[in-house]
Order: sequence, then C-alpha cells, then structure tokens
Amino acid sequence: MRNLFGMLGGGSGIGSKTAVVEEGMITEVNFDEKGARLWGFVKRARSTLRNYEEMEPVRGARLMLTGVDNHAVMASAQTDEAGRYEFVGLDAGKYHVTLQGTAMGFSVLRFSEVALGREEEKELNFTWPEGVIRGRVVTRSGGRPIAGAEVYFKLTGAPAAGMPAFPSMVRSDAEGRFEKGELAGGVVLVTARAEGHGQDEVEVRLAEGEVTEDVVLHLGGGGVLAGRIARADGAAEPFPGKMLKLFRPDGSPALPGLNIVPTEADGRYRIDGLPAGDVLVLALGMGLAPQMLPATIRDGETTTLDIAMQPGIVLELSVVDDEGHPVEHAHIAVRNAADFTLPLEESGLINKTGARYSVPLGREAYTLTLFCEGYQPVILSRDFRDAPTRVVESVVLPVAPP
Repeated sequence: MRNLFGMLGGGSGIGSKTAVVEEGMITEVNFDEKGARLWGFVKRARSTLRNYEEMEPVRGARLMLTGVDNHAVMASAQTDEAGRYEFVGLDAGKYHVTLQGTAMGFSVLRFSEVALGREEEKELNFTWPEGVIRGRVVTRSGGRPIAGAEVYFKLTGAPAAGMPAFPSMVRSDAEGRFEKGELAGGVVLVTARAEGHGQDEVEVRLAEGEVTEDVVLHLGGGGVLAGRIARADGAAEPFPGKMLKLFRPDGSPALPGLNIVPTEADGRYRIDGLPAGDVLVLALGMGLAPQMLPATIRDGETTTLDIAMQPGIVLELSVVDDEGHPVEHAHIAVRNAADFTLPLEESGLINKTGARYSVPLGREAYTLTLFCEGYQPVILSRDFRDAPTRVVESVVLPVAPP
C-alpha cells in the first residue's frame, strides 16, 4: 500500500487530498492537512534589483514536482498574481522541483532538488531566467549560412519527469542567425539540425543574465538510417502504420524535439541527415510490443536496420473520478523497465474514446502515470509478461482540492 498526494497551486492553504492505493485501485480518499509543505515565489529580476521582495512577480508560471528516485510526476502547480505557488500534504522525502514556463510544453527553465522531513515547511524561491544566446548555423564545408535550421536549447542536468518537457526551439533566419532569451545560468546544450544537413551541438556555459554572442554550429551531410519494420510472424497487420524514435546510448533523445518518425504504409522508413555516432532505435506500432535496437550512424553512409516486431498486448483503461464521473482528457506517461519514457501519447498510439484509453504495450513491466488538470495523479506499476492479449482495468483519478 502506498499514498499518492495531489496538487495545489496559488497558495489557497487547503490541505491536500490523499489517495490510498492498493494494486492500482483507490480504496480510500480523504483530506489531510498534515504532511510536509513546500511553497515559494517566482519573480523576474530586473536591471539592478537585488532585493527579492521588490522583484516583479511572474503569474502563470508552471512548476512540476517529481520523485528523485522514480522520476514520476507527483504534482504540479501554477503561480498566482503574486507569483506564489504551493505544494501541501507531501510525504517526507527528496523531490525535484522544475520551473517550466507559462505554458505546457516549455523546456525546463530552472530546477532544484529539495529534501522534506515529516510535516516540515520549506520555502523555495525562483527567479525568472534572462540569459540570451545568439549565434549562426552554417555549413561545415564553406561556412555558408543555413536558413530555417531548427535550433534547440536545453538546460543540461535537468531532471526527467513522467511527462518530459521538450527543449525550446527557434529557427535561423535567412543569414543563418538565431537568438534565444529567457535562459537560466548554467550549462545550456544548443543543438541545430536542418533537413539534408545533419546535426551539430555545443555546450554553452552561461552566467546568470549573461548575453552570449557568436555561437556557431556547423552542419555536415550526416548519415542515413533506413530499413523496414514488420511483424516477426509475417501475419497481416490491422494497424499498418509504425513509428520510430531515436535515443543516444545514455537514454537522451538523439534528435531534439519530439523526434517521432512515421514509416510508410508497408513499414519502410528512411531518415536522412543524422549525426554520426551510436543510437538506440525504438520501434512502435499499434498491437505490437515496443522494441529497441542499437545502430551506428556514419557520415556519408546508409545504415540498414530491419526490425521484426512481436505481437504485444493492449491495456484498456476506464478512467473516472472519485464520484464515478468519466475523465475524458487524461494523459498517460509510460516508462519501461529500462527507465525509458515511451512516446506513446505524442505518437498517437494511445487510442482515446471518451473515458476509455487503449495503450499498446509489450510483455514486460511498466510504470504508468495518469494525470489530468484538476485531478490528482495516479501511478500504476504493472507486469504483463504473463498477461492475456487484452487487459481491462478501471482507474480512479481523485479530484484535486478547489
């Protein structure tokens, strides 16, 4: 048995609702004003201001609370007009707090690790980042400007979450120039890629509030990854469309952004302009078990990788709130036993019909995090090695306190 705690933003001071879960099913829901409390402010540092109380508050900044050990999303909050946020009713332990901007999908702007004791209260404040990186994207041969290149920015060392925040992106102009503001001090990974030109990346050490000029990224021709994905048993496929996502050996995305690559209807694929190096290729398909294989990309060469996929299982979830009302807009983040977050939702493989969600999985163990705005998240740990091809469950998402 374990306790899952909910979320509270804006500092209303009401205790959290605690969901007691046995085997993924909520058996008891109650309000609990006890537990640890974490609160603070997000403010904008302007010019020479040094007194935090005089700084301008940032309204609508989103903060995410995740577990240090399991990376699961525990709660989220949004700052009010005073720039204040609050998490209440927390269990003792270590957490990552990430500042993620004023809209969902923003990159991690800042992050901090915090340890809380039982019923401890702690204040954790953030300043809105104001660093700037400017530079150019050019060809490796001849130094010609590349217009329209995608340039991504990620604060390195930022903790992963059940639903990862993607790097923020700008495009280079006609002269290959780019500029990105609102960057925190630290080591920022800058990655540029353009169709037919490959990819380059550089780490920039950015002081707090610093403006860094003349960052140059050189793009070459890159390599090609091509092949075909098919069922190992050769059976006809009711869902022919398949997809790929590429990772580095350390588990980070090999390409910035969503990096979801669809195959042709017959399962064939071709990805041009890839940077040289080792990658892990994750293959996905409806009704098929996700599969990951290694590949090596070489500049100017084509690497062929054919993937034979095994039939998988489908997990069908009926999601309701604690009063039995259907929850039709929940998100589901899936991590496998190797601690990879599978991009099932953004790839469109999770089928949603009202409050019923069909999730394609393999015959292995997974951790699923279900969350939705206005509700408390629920974490499920499941092992499907001996499961039937279709597994049906009901899940309760408790309504968050008002």
